[in-house]
Amino acid sequence: MAAVLAGLMYAVPATADEPGDNPADPYERTLRISLGARDRQDRCQVGRYINYGGPAVKGVANTALSGSQAGIAEAAQYWNSTPVLEAGQKDDEAGLAYWRTWQSRQTKLNETNQPYAGTNSSNGRPYHAPEFGEDIVAFTLGTQSDV
Repeated sequence: MAAVLAGLMYAVPATADEPGDNPADPYERTLRISLGARDRQDRCQVGRYINYGGPAVKGVANTALSGSQAGIAEAAQYWNSTPVLEAGQKDDEAGLAYWRTWQSRQTKLNETNQPYAGTNSSNGRPYHAPEFGEDIVAFTLGTQSDV
């Protein structure tokens, strides 16, 4: 996490000039100046993976954001390239490992609470124990894979 924050703190800001549009007469400039809109769009696209990606994808995005604008543009354009796909697969494998661990814990918890489940459910409580970690599994296997 500290590496991600350090990378963001020292990231090169997007340029605000319109490339090749600096005539001597200011009235000859294009009417619509994007002020580096494409650079900012690329930076935002790669930054999105820091918010929603897993640890490996965040590392790849941080590396891209810490580099030059050309590197950021390449990362935004070719996001489905080999380094990102490999990082996504590592995150998926870690998410599935967490899910299996969570599922085995939940099964053991339900088995341990089995003698008490009938008594609890007759008093209006749920039959099974609460599913601790369900939100983490939903994010890890849902949101991260949607990125």
